[in-house]
Amino acid sequence: MSTRSERFALYEMMRDAWGEPLASALIEAIPPMAPDDYATKHDIEHLGVQLRGEMSELRGEMSELRGELKGEMAALRGEFRASSRHTLVTIVAAAVSIWLTFYLPAVL
Repeated sequence: MSTRSERFALYEMMRDAWGEPLASALIEAIPPMAPDDYATKHDIEHLGVQLRGEMSELRGEMSELRGELKGEMAALRGEFRASSRHTLVTIVAAAVSIWLTFYLPAVL
């Protein structure tokens, strides 16, 4: 049923055989496309296989990215710890220096 004239001819045949309401209902139920355009069960199964393959690839890529992200986070964690230690040592040294400069002479 690829052309309007073919659909109309089918409609007229059904109308003459079964009446207006049934012919209208049936012609509305038939999509206006060529039979070659319908998806077959095989077509759908093939698309399912392709989709599962692509999903598997994405899972692999996501796993790889997750590993890279974990490595980068561990490196940042190490840098932060080193920076925190340096900052703590600097603060303690400054506090000791202030204490030695201002409070120790007052006590002695």
